[in-house]
Amino acid sequence: MSKSSSTKKNNQSPKQKFDPVVIAALIGLTGTIITALFASPVLIALIQRTSASMPTGTSPMLTTPIVSPTNLPSLTQTTSSHCPPDMAIVPSGVFRMGATPNDQEAQNDEKPQREVYLDAFCIEKIEVSNQKYFEYLRKSLPPNTIANLPAVNLSWEDANAYCEGKGYSLPTEAQWEKAARGENEFIYPWGNRWDPTRANYGGTQPRTARPVTDYLDAASPYGILNMAGNVAEWVADWYTDDWYNRMPQTNPFKSIKPTSEATRVVRGGSFVDSSKLLRTSRRDGTSFPDDKFNFLGFRCATKPLSP
Repeated sequence: MSKSSSTKKNNQSPKQKFDPVVIAALIGLTGTIITALFASPVLIALIQRTSASMPTGTSPMLTTPIVSPTNLPSLTQTTSSHCPPDMAIVPSGVFRMGATPNDQEAQNDEKPQREVYLDAFCIEKIEVSNQKYFEYLRKSLPPNTIANLPAVNLSWEDANAYCEGKGYSLPTEAQWEKAARGENEFIYPWGNRWDPTRANYGGTQPRTARPVTDYLDAASPYGILNMAGNVAEWVADWYTDDWYNRMPQTNPFKSIKPTSEATRVVRGGSFVDSSKLLRTSRRDGTSFPDDKFNFLGFRCATKPLSP
């Protein structure tokens, strides 16, 4: 080999090599910087604002109110509140109050049929029994009084005092009717066809009250018993025959006494009545607040529930 060739070879620079320890240190440092960057509150807030402003194409804006075609609140509103065990919840929403156009038994005071919005509420599944009423009075049942029969021979004031003493109230007319028929405009709690086996009415023998837990197959859409027959029921409202022409669309309640001789509304019909008086839209305005009858009882409801 010539001297020139040897010199050229010796002058060439050796190839550079990276220290593995240094590379590992650099990688670790880079990861730490990236982690710290994405943990920055400023960056997180920016990402959240950007994400919130992007349309998803599938989820509606939950803050946008949904209004029905009649400008009433939505049918689908619900409540997170819970009812006591002996009560059923009737969810908030719209229902049609009053007689259906094809109801041949309808009276003028059941018309015109109206779309009404009610807040959610709870209502007792069964009529107030003798047992519950005398427990409230802190008295023993009188002799020959059957515990599970409905409490009767009580005035409107008696019934209202009981409900208020329990922290409840008598149901309004609108609350009672929705609890009885649901949102399907049922003529009877179980549907639109009369069935004499599903109610204690004037054609049932003997003509007397039955236990408050009878007629399980005649429950309303919300599982409420004896809303047609057995004993008629006091409700909260004062009676006027033209109420359906003037009542508000939201939580209607006739709370103001219209005349000095005004009567209270009674609903549901009883064991002395014909089937046409057991219809869910039927209004009985013949009872004065101090009337007491053996075919007239009551059940309690709650005030409207908070959503």
